[in-house]
Amino acid sequence: MGLINTANEFLKMLNEFACSEGYNSYADANKICEHLGMSDKEQVRHVVKLLENRGLVRAIWTCEGISVNLSEEGVIFIESGYELSSVTQQDPTVTMHIDQSTNIHGNIKHSNLSLHSGDIKQSLSDNRPYIQVLDEMQKVIENDKSLSDEEKADYVTDVENLGRELSKNSPKRANVHTYITSLGGLASLGSLIIQLIQFLPSLS
Repeated sequence: MGLINTANEFLKMLNEFACSEGYNSYADANKICEHLGMSDKEQVRHVVKLLENRGLVRAIWTCEGISVNLSEEGVIFIESGYELSSVTQQDPTVTMHIDQSTNIHGNIKHSNLSLHSGDIKQSLSDNRPYIQVLDEMQKVIENDKSLSDEEKADYVTDVENLGRELSKNSPKRANVHTYITSLGGLASLGSLIIQLIQFLPSLS
């Protein structure tokens, strides 16, 4: 199991722990990794460091071991159905159907977003809301100290491509989902992605 896949499984198990023990409780990182069949302490450190750098977990490092719990961004990330991705792992992990009633259905394991409001009217002619969210995404990416300049450039490009796709008369759902999935790999964008989804009309 590669580092990215292990980190994804680690995050799922940590979420299960948080659901049963409380989100303020800390779990033993070594015990979680033992359940995943990983005993190498150095690999455990790499997994926790990866998740910590993404802002998904808080970690307390001691001589005895590593205690971890989910951050607020980690909760949003895992409950929104996203998974970490790498350059060599680009499989879509989020499948959504967005309809005019603003019901959002996806492969969300612990919750299902269902947003209703009779006062909201969504159309491509009103692009200001999603443009503001995309602008905010770029700012978050540029200020994310956990990213290298190259990674920042890649994420900004995804945001720009997403904006161009949404500005078309007939945006392609597959393209929109591809960009959203890619951006979903960055924990700091979790809440903004959820905001963006609320502004999207039905895509064909």
